[in-house]
Amino acid sequence: MHILLTNDDGPPSPSSPFIKSLITSLRNRGHTVSVCIPADQKSWIGKAHIIGHHPTPTFYHPDTDTTHGTPRTDGGEEWVLINGTPASCTQIGLFHLFEERGPIDLVVSGPNFGRNSSAVYALSSGTLGGSLEAALSGAKSISISYAYKTRDHDWSIVRNASDISSKIIENLYANWPTDNSVDIYSVNVPLDEGVHHAKILFTHILQNTWGGCYKAIQTKEEEEDPGKLEKATRDGVSTPNEEAAKEEGTDKLMEKYRFKWAPRFIDVEKAAKEESAVGSDAWALVQGFIRPDPGTLRPDRLHRRQILRRTANPLRPPPPPPLRPPPPHPTSPPTTPLLTWTSYESLDFPTLLQHPTTHLFNAYVIRKALIRKHYLLHTISHYVRKSPNSILATAAPVSVEFEVDYAEFLDEALVEAYELNESLERNEGVEEREWWILKPGMSDRGVGIRLFSTMRELQGIFEGWEEEDEDEDEDDTTAGSDGEDDTEDTSTVEGKEKKQTGIITSRLRHFVAQIYIPPILLTPKGKTSTGPRKFHIRTYVLAYSALKIYVYKNMLALFAAKEYTPPSNLKDVTSETTDLSAHLTNTCLQSGVHDGSVIPFWKLPEIFTVEKEEVEGWYSQIREIAAEVFKAAIGGGRIHFQPLPNAFEIFGFDFLVGQDGKVRVLEVNAFPDFKQTGEEEKELVAGLFEGTVGVIKTFFGGREGEDERMDKVLDVEVGGF
Repeated sequence: MHILLTNDDGPPSPSSPFIKSLITSLRNRGHTVSVCIPADQKSWIGKAHIIGHHPTPTFYHPDTDTTHGTPRTDGGEEWVLINGTPASCTQIGLFHLFEERGPIDLVVSGPNFGRNSSAVYALSSGTLGGSLEAALSGAKSISISYAYKTRDHDWSIVRNASDISSKIIENLYANWPTDNSVDIYSVNVPLDEGVHHAKILFTHILQNTWGGCYKAIQTKEEEEDPGKLEKATRDGVSTPNEEAAKEEGTDKLMEKYRFKWAPRFIDVEKAAKEESAVGSDAWALVQGFIRPDPGTLRPDRLHRRQILRRTANPLRPPPPPPLRPPPPHPTSPPTTPLLTWTSYESLDFPTLLQHPTTHLFNAYVIRKALIRKHYLLHTISHYVRKSPNSILATAAPVSVEFEVDYAEFLDEALVEAYELNESLERNEGVEEREWWILKPGMSDRGVGIRLFSTMRELQGIFEGWEEEDEDEDEDDTTAGSDGEDDTEDTSTVEGKEKKQTGIITSRLRHFVAQIYIPPILLTPKGKTSTGPRKFHIRTYVLAYSALKIYVYKNMLALFAAKEYTPPSNLKDVTSETTDLSAHLTNTCLQSGVHDGSVIPFWKLPEIFTVEKEEVEGWYSQIREIAAEVFKAAIGGGRIHFQPLPNAFEIFGFDFLVGQDGKVRVLEVNAFPDFKQTGEEEKELVAGLFEGTVGVIKTFFGGREGEDERMDKVLDVEVGGF
């Protein structure tokens, strides 16, 4: 599909931060994207043309973030910037540019920096103005707007928003009504965690109004930068000139009156929370839904829709046909093998299953048996019952799994957790306790990990999480009504830690309690003030086809931030602020507390008081454990792990060495975070990718590379699903 993309926020800037993300997502899905946008901020201008103004272009190079007066001749990518309005850009893009790329199938306007829900926003929006101009020019058009709640954008969420926006664009285009009932769609996407799984609703536009949107000022201030003013308006903060106006006073009579753009969005946002707004676009956005609003420019249909609104149930406005998957394109089966390497959410698994000999993907469809802590526990437990002599019988810490929604039901949840109950009973009234680690079954990056040794402590942990959840709910209800200004306080270290480690029990439900293994401790050689520290071993394991397993020998030792102290030294394990940095070796929680937290595994004998033979013994156990874990996964009925002949995946295994010298497997991670290896270990990660390519190139007819770093530990034929 050939897409013309325009917007009202201009090229990349603080007031236009999302455009590159959407363009990248659309192109990754195979679309041709031609870009014609305003040269600078043109928000709140609607569908205006400036009569008597002669628009002229400049040319933006996204690869260098530079603007030039003439088109580039080196064949590189460029965007056309027009010193005009979004409507002007749509007109010029449709009728005067990009002819060499073929007819334009669809005009996409956006993504807008902020919501465009309700009549007040939509009818003023330059983003919708670009789409309206396209519709009046006979083209199909879709507006995209990203509604944000914090100025600190999580770019993984932005990428997910762009990916789901691209899918919605494809779906709307493929199912465009043929009865001329729709001319444009306006899609509002909330930048919330989990946006790619959000419910998608068709809605109607909330009919709201506002009062005066200008205020009189008596200062001789200069005109303000429209980009900064747009951002300040969306964020609900004052601009420098506004502060100056306050200082000089706005009530004095001055010779020259000037007026300043100062809309009151609080009143506008309140309308979205009223009962009469239920079912509207503004209401849906408050609920966290993605909402496409169909629109028509034909007066006869506008009249008919108004009549329907008056007579229909206001809670259930008549929607257009629901979203359906676009029909498959009639293409012949591909003959050239293709590798797709991207995020799990972006993989087209139907294509993977339809073309097992020509499409190779970088993830298996189903692998919960490995990557979910409670599933891994069941996988190993079932396997050990059938294979009691497996190394997994001693390599997996004693663990119990339970489900709990609220702290008051904890006793019921632990009825069958016999090992845990017996241990906690033994701990009552004694000094030397057996400690346990609590882990949410479906979280990662160390979120929600706690230590406990008594039932009272475990109960206190869950009650503390519920109190935090209630506090957050109160904060939500007392925050300002302007949804764009509901920001999180993560400016302090405490705020960041709370954001990283706090959880909401009712949303996770699945938990694993794992016996605390007294770890082997390593002390640096020579004279040093650094004492012994706890560490775990991060091992990258490649699973290829169905099924070969390779252990990447260049492993990492990840150390805790502080010297080790026994868990019994902890004062209050139920508190959110309890310092667990001597026990947690997950480097994403350390925030640069100390240097040397990540050490290449094979360098341990050079730096620490450990013998080379010991390290080699640990590795021997690791390779055996890794092989057995995958045997357990494919031997468990293959319900929750389904290897496919045309897929591969890199997993991050975490191992702990106990004081007895035995290695235990702690967890398995999909799509491991390579950033946690640190800048110094980039070559190690590069070697992993080189080794992976050496293995998977056999899918394309090549010979497997002889890379001693890739240690094959399992080679079995299990077929595919």
